[in-house]
Amino acid sequence: RYEGQVVLGWTVSLSWEQQYMIAFAASSISYLIALGIIIFFKETHSAKNNNITEDNTNLFEPFKNKDYNKFLIIHLVFAIVMSTFWPVTPFIQIDILDMKFYQIAIASATFAICMGIFQTISGKLADKIGRKKMIIIGCFILIFFPISYAPAVIFGKWQYSILANFVAGTGSGFFYTSINTYILDL
Repeated sequence: RYEGQVVLGWTVSLSWEQQYMIAFAASSISYLIALGIIIFFKETHSAKNNNITEDNTNLFEPFKNKDYNKFLIIHLVFAIVMSTFWPVTPFIQIDILDMKFYQIAIASATFAICMGIFQTISGKLADKIGRKKMIIIGCFILIFFPISYAPAVIFGKWQYSILANFVAGTGSGFFYTSINTYILDL
């Protein structure tokens, strides 16, 4: 809520509702651009190419696989544990570090850039060393995400949140690319 505040030399005269609408519109436009780009990608693996028929596309088919069920339980536990900290980050950013909009944007961009870079690296590495190992590496890195926010909280410096977002983006990049392909493999 920046109404009446000066941001980069400009006085904000938009209500908080208008400010949120701009953010939501920018997000929607980003998705629209991504959609436009994806439309022109060539599909390399389609149902037609993989001989998928209605007989083997049953929604409940994966649950017959014991490895998939074990994986599902382990991933559920991991997701629940991670979800206990992830919502704390906005509290840290706003209430403890008193981060401004542009500071949160820088930290978030660090996360997104690192995730994008490490997704590319992860895909290539997973083909060489295996998806399971890449998932383990990603999880191991993500263990340090909550801890990596400690310097920001201890020293009260928002710049340290960039380190935390670097850790989170790196771990997420390794983890999520590999986990999606691992699920498909199962």
